[in-house]
Amino acid sequence: GSSLKIYDSEINDNYITLAGSNDGQVYGAGIYMSNGTLYLENSTVSSNKFDSEDGQSFGGIYAYGKTVEIINSTINNNSDGGIYSGSNSKYTNTTISGNVTKGIYTSDNSTITNSVISNNTNYGLYVKGSNSSIENTTITYNGTGIYAYGATISLMNTISYFNTTSQIDGSSSSTITIDYSDIQNGVNYGSWATGTGNLDANPLFNSTSDYHLS
Repeated sequence: GSSLKIYDSEINDNYITLAGSNDGQVYGAGIYMSNGTLYLENSTVSSNKFDSEDGQSFGGIYAYGKTVEIINSTINNNSDGGIYSGSNSKYTNTTISGNVTKGIYTSDNSTITNSVISNNTNYGLYVKGSNSSIENTTITYNGTGIYAYGATISLMNTISYFNTTSQIDGSSSSTITIDYSDIQNGVNYGSWATGTGNLDANPLFNSTSDYHLS
């Protein structure tokens, strides 16, 4: 199928306003993918805004049901969501921060590695479907850190701390396996908190905006 590849670019400060009904469609002010796959490397998607009167809008990257691969990039400060992606998506060395509503929405078999998800208003990461993984990633200062909807997720060497509503939440049909991770109030997650080598301890970030460990 077709693909869109973007390197070394800035997609910033786009503003779309739509009067009247959007007929239930949702579009991205930064990038909109109606088909194909998206590859984004060494790029920034920031401060994009889409306003529609019926509330059907999305600010950053809208690639619902599409596979994306994001590497060494930043998606931040977008209205109504950072990125909406589909199954088999990959996020590596990526920062997702300061987006209104969700930082990342993704689906089955997605992977998030060596990334930071922070300061997104409602959800840092919202996952549907099976077999997604999060590794060596920091999820902090969001509303809910991770929300699993009918999802199977594995966490490895991941920090979920200082999220204001919940570190982990989701539907009862979800299963989350956690290994060698630091989860605030992790003991409260019951059967979800399966795995070994976990702890609940202040990760001692350098500051509230620098998530390297001191």
